[in-house]
Amino acid sequence: MKIACTQWVEANQMGNYPVLLAVEKEGAERNQISTTFWQGYYVVMRDGTIYDMSIIWPSMKLLHFGILNEQ
Repeated sequence: MKIACTQWVEANQMGNYPVLLAVEKEGAERNQISTTFWQGYYVVMRDGTIYDMSIIWPSMKLLHFGILNEQ
């Protein structure tokens, strides 16, 4: 899922900066059986821009995308 997030950012971002880091943040509770779940990530770009995004498994569709700060 982390790879899917970084690939989405690289494919859809406006700048030409590489991804430095993708960090997992809060996600859905996984203590019960479910056919889907979501996970959130912060994706940090080389220029300092930080994206906040969530993706759902198994479809790998983007649930949320936002910019926390922009350089």
